[in-house]
Amino acid sequence: METSQQQLHCPMCMERVPFMGEAALRSHLALVHYHCLPYPCTLCLGAVRFPSESDLCHHVECQHGVLEYRVGFQFTNAAMIGS
Repeated sequence: METSQQQLHCPMCMERVPFMGEAALRSHLALVHYHCLPYPCTLCLGAVRFPSESDLCHHVECQHGVLEYRVGFQFTNAAMIGS
């Protein structure tokens, strides 16, 4: 019996664009709909923020060459876009 992965769609968007997993959908919701970036890059002195832990880790690995990074969640007014 074949198992197919259920496609995830944003419940808030009019377009039915599929997401590649729950992490991608959560990242989309945080950034696009809730305007929230609670994960700052401490290597950039907090000047760059991300909507998800996986986005931050990808940035740190690609931009800074760091493979192991301790992630801190920081939900403050600064985490909200436009604050």
